[in-house]
Amino acid sequence: MYDMKDIKIFNLNVSLLIELLKWKNPDLVYSYENSLHCFMGSDFTVDVFIAVLFLLSDTNSEIFIWFLKNLKSLKCYQSVIKIVSYYATYKLVEQGFTPGKDFSANTQGQILITQKAKTTFLQSVLALEDRILLKEILQVS
Repeated sequence: MYDMKDIKIFNLNVSLLIELLKWKNPDLVYSYENSLHCFMGSDFTVDVFIAVLFLLSDTNSEIFIWFLKNLKSLKCYQSVIKIVSYYATYKLVEQGFTPGKDFSANTQGQILITQKAKTTFLQSVLALEDRILLKEILQVS
């Protein structure tokens, strides 16, 4: 069970990471990740990065896209992408797309989708933040 102190610490770390990402300096982000990992553990670190990624997809698509393209060497990157990919898969199935027919996943966990399915899917996604997030996660096969 989390108490108010835990929530405040989590929110503080989310805010701090967002501010660091605005500098678009990978070294700062790697340093922050290492420090957070040492002091708070890997699960907490992954949770902070996931929260930040979802927030950025809603509030700052430029930094969100920069994060996905420039921080692939983060220790937590694969864990974060895995969660985001689960979210994308859920959204695809929710919209009626068929795994193995309309989309699949490769060995790196990327979701591969046909161009036709991607276009149809992204047009059907109502929330702008979901559209930005999913557009960057889905790879055309």
